[in-house]
Amino acid sequence: MNGSPDYAEHWWEFLAGGSALLFGIVVTTSIIGDLGEGAWLLMVVLLLGAVLAIGTGLSLGAAHLAGRRH
Repeated sequence: MNGSPDYAEHWWEFLAGGSALLFGIVVTTSIIGDLGEGAWLLMVVLLLGAVLAIGTGLSLGAAHLAGRRH
């Protein structure tokens, strides 16, 4: 090991964080209803971050699974 962090071992943190953020967005928008201009932009940015985190978690999980089979 060269001392660099192995992000593939932390795949579940990205997946859990993105899922929790997505769940929070769905609950918040369901409670609030119509969003104002600034809140709408914030929700879109958070939604993009949640989708990216979930995608990263799935990709790292696949890499971790592939790396364990060797």
